[in-house]
Parts: sequence; structure tokens; C-alpha cells
Amino acid sequence: MDYSRKRRSNRIPLEIPIYIRVQKGGALEEEEAQTRVISRYGAMVVSRQDLMIGDEFQLAMVASGQVARAHVVWRKKSWPSRAWQMGVEIMGQDNFWGLHWSPPLGQGVPGSA
Repeated sequence: MDYSRKRRSNRIPLEIPIYIRVQKGGALEEEEAQTRVISRYGAMVVSRQDLMIGDEFQLAMVASGQVARAHVVWRKKSWPSRAWQMGVEIMGQDNFWGLHWSPPLGQGVPGSA
């Protein structure tokens, strides 16, 4: 199956330093992490945080301090580094990364024929 036709946004391989902030036991824990791939609606993130699918957290860009709510949509253990690769969806914000996004491959510009 060609999944590129079902994507809402293109993917861009881009490493961006981020913070993952998770509420645990009444305290906010923060860990520095990094994106590997971003899209208009989320990212693939590498982190030591052992978050479960559906877990919500704050994602913050180190450079700008911009913060968004996000949740985990998939996860995979990365060996031998023992880090987690996670697909995350950013909630309630369009274009958190602040980039210009062209339509996904196989999809034209709306209104064009």
C-alpha cells in the first residue's frame, strides 16, 4: 500500500533539539530529546522517556521556547542506544514548526485541476 497518498503532510528529515515535559507524581519532569523527522502535524522523536501510546506531554523547542501539547501515536525501542523512537502528534496547533509546507506527494493544490 502507498501510504504517502494517505499522509496529511510531507515528512522532512530534520534534527531539532526539543524538551519533553511529562507530569509525573505532581512534578513536571523535563528531558532534552531530538526530532529525526518532522511533519506539519507532528514528528518522529528520539528520547529516553518511556512514554506509552496515548500518553500526553509538553513538547518545547529548545531554540524558541515554543510549547505545544502532544501525544504518542507509536513507539519503538532503539537498540543498542536504549532510547525510544516515538511518533508524536501535536495537538491543537497547526504548523508548530513554523515552516512552509507544500501539499503531500500525489495531492494537488486545493482548487487546482
